[in-house]
Amino acid sequence: MQKTLDSLRLGHVWHTELVGDEVAWKKRLKKSIRAREEMEWKAKLEEKPKLRLYRTLKFDLEQEEYLNVIQDSEARRLMTALRGGTNMLAVEKDRWKHKDLKKRTCSVCANGSTEDELHFLLECTAYERERRARDQRIRTATDFDFRKMEGETDWLAQMMLGVGCPNTSKRQFIQRETAKFVELAMQKRNLILYSNSD
Repeated sequence: MQKTLDSLRLGHVWHTELVGDEVAWKKRLKKSIRAREEMEWKAKLEEKPKLRLYRTLKFDLEQEEYLNVIQDSEARRLMTALRGGTNMLAVEKDRWKHKDLKKRTCSVCANGSTEDELHFLLECTAYERERRARDQRIRTATDFDFRKMEGETDWLAQMMLGVGCPNTSKRQFIQRETAKFVELAMQKRNLILYSNSD
């Protein structure tokens, strides 16, 4: 028990045995447990290079809004995979083969760019038509013109993946549109890469 209290930065309670009011003590204990879990979670995030995008999107240890906003289960799964680095892009698949990051290039557009999450979401020319349609729907519904923010990849990724827009209804609309894009682009990717392999 002493080690547990020490890990929660409540070691003094072991020695004094002063916890005060039971309700207040339980609240303090719960807050300390949450703080320790969040600190451990953040430390583990830093250890994993594959979570490079996730670190820019996830700030608190809590369920993400998009999980309830996106109703299509396949689109939600693909968004989760894209955000968490567990997708089927070259940046992840070629990691299994121990390829150098710079050699994990996009076979879809074949322009030599690393096929990572930001390339897939913002840059790959193979999905330009789907990207323009997504951006047009977002512009019409929210007045956000993503064309004006080209080059601002971190901001664009945060907006599209659900953490950059302070307005709830606009943010949720963008999340749904991004999920549709991800699903369509992934279908197109699979068609381009695997249709001739039968």
